[in-house]
Amino acid sequence: MLENIHKKQAGASLAFIAVIALLVIALHTIHLTADTPDDFAPMDTGLRVDEGYKTLAPRNLVLFDRMQWSDADEYKGWFSGSPLTQLFLYGSFSLAKPDILAARLTVLIYFAALTLLILWTQRHMMDKQSLLLVAALLAVEPFLFFFSRVALFEVALGLFIAGGLVFVQFLRADRIWLPLLGVTVASMAGFFLVKVASLLYFFPSIVVLACFGLRKSTPRYAFLIAGVVLIAIIWMLIYTQNIWMRRIDAPAFSLFLANPLSVYSPWVTGVAWLCIADMLRKKGRFLLDEPYFLGVAATV
Repeated sequence: MLENIHKKQAGASLAFIAVIALLVIALHTIHLTADTPDDFAPMDTGLRVDEGYKTLAPRNLVLFDRMQWSDADEYKGWFSGSPLTQLFLYGSFSLAKPDILAARLTVLIYFAALTLLILWTQRHMMDKQSLLLVAALLAVEPFLFFFSRVALFEVALGLFIAGGLVFVQFLRADRIWLPLLGVTVASMAGFFLVKVASLLYFFPSIVVLACFGLRKSTPRYAFLIAGVVLIAIIWMLIYTQNIWMRRIDAPAFSLFLANPLSVYSPWVTGVAWLCIADMLRKKGRFLLDEPYFLGVAATV
């Protein structure tokens, strides 16, 4: 995908993209109300019980016109912590009914958008065979498969991460600071609309793209922007300390695999790093001047 950043091809047709995207999404709809298998992430209780917590406030609004079903209910819900996902769930429950199928179909909408975003934006960078390979990965990769079928926030957050990186992909090479601005805005949008952990997932690409901008910028602006970036990074670290401090307490190997995708599908992360290493071997320093490559590599 990254190897042909500036080498655009004719591109697959809209019909081709639509057909393979529909096949991928259709596979994820099979037995959508089924439970996640016990042998997938057996220690992750949140994957199996958090759907109730994450959907409770929208359900109560539809059934009782209030977020708490009674005065004794002290659970505040997620409207303040994840307003976008809660509004979508409220809309789904209002149009259909507040049940597990409607909740999971809502998450499947996020996955459909993610699938279309990836396939459509990469159609000029890949031939049809490569696009089919990407579609197959989207269809059967265990983490995406099971998390796209539960009413949690991970897939919605993944859409923000992919969107921020896609924005960087289509910037002109002379726009030195726009890549950093793009991922920062995407991270803040994810932070306020989906999940606080958005900052944690965007943090590596923000740091790398800040370094890219400082390396390319004139000294007159570099110190000013470096100060702003440093303040922003410190604020992010302080605000998300409850998340990353828990990971520092874990063993070193668990810390390295802190990303859920790495935990549940380590082979995907391994293949990604092998691809990055191979591209650096072929392209070398050229890729170090590509903010899209830097952002993707840092996120991986």
